[in-house]
Amino acid sequence: MARPQEHWAAPRERLPDGSHISRIYASEKDRRQKANGIVVRVVEYRLEGVEEAKTPDLVRQEFYGLLMAHFAVRGLMHEAALSAGTDPDRLSFLHAVRVVRRKSAAFNSGGIRDG
Repeated sequence: MARPQEHWAAPRERLPDGSHISRIYASEKDRRQKANGIVVRVVEYRLEGVEEAKTPDLVRQEFYGLLMAHFAVRGLMHEAALSAGTDPDRLSFLHAVRVVRRKSAAFNSGGIRDG
């Protein structure tokens, strides 16, 4: 089985936002024959902190850390939705991240006291 990146065609044009239009194919054979391709808009982005890692192991470690943070935020969102009696899908992930950042900043600065 071929690697997924081998199914990508070279970008044809850059759009003003930096993305580009390309095609993806289900198989290497389809790519060679330029058959059954799906037109997609490719948006490139960088994860904060990952570009600072120097070795593949550190990149992997930071990636798993981001996955764990995402899972933790989603867990908090689920708990909040259950306690409020609402559907978790109605909550905003971005808002939840902002709340966690505010609360963790207060906690780290000593703004929250135990007891």
